[in-house]
Amino acid sequence: MFQGLSARVAEPAHDAANDLGVEAAPGEEARLARAAGGVVGNGAEAALPDHLGARELVAQRQTDASSKAKRKMKTGLEAFQEGLRKGESETLNLVIKGDVHGSVEALHKALSELSTDKVSVNVIHTGVGGITEQDVMLVSASTGVIIGFNVRPVGKAAAMAKAEGVDIRSYR
Repeated sequence: MFQGLSARVAEPAHDAANDLGVEAAPGEEARLARAAGGVVGNGAEAALPDHLGARELVAQRQTDASSKAKRKMKTGLEAFQEGLRKGESETLNLVIKGDVHGSVEALHKALSELSTDKVSVNVIHTGVGGITEQDVMLVSASTGVIIGFNVRPVGKAAAMAKAEGVDIRSYR
């Protein structure tokens, strides 16, 4: 779980070992431990007195990262309905794709008129043609839903939507 790094202390005030709180005189060897798997993405470093505290810190950071990923996956109509049940004021972001421009315009107008005090419908993009990877990325960033009218996902869009947790609703 931990990999040891050995560093020779050159100047106590300016080396990485002392920045991490390791006490060593100039010329002495200091042992640094880091978690296996690379550097922590947020750049947070901590000096801990023993390896047990470090293990607990790594486990906590892994738990935090996985819970953030799970929260991100809670998008789509189910998460939207859950927010409404809790009494939160919600905005539903939509991407509308259709087979012909007239259908897309009619859906855009009808869905935009559904906004109420508790719920607002925000159409962030409309288009004609299949549901693309760009549509999936847009919805993933805005935590919304893709509505397809007589269209299907093209290329790798369906696999990307599943990986990103994006809800695609197709109607024929």
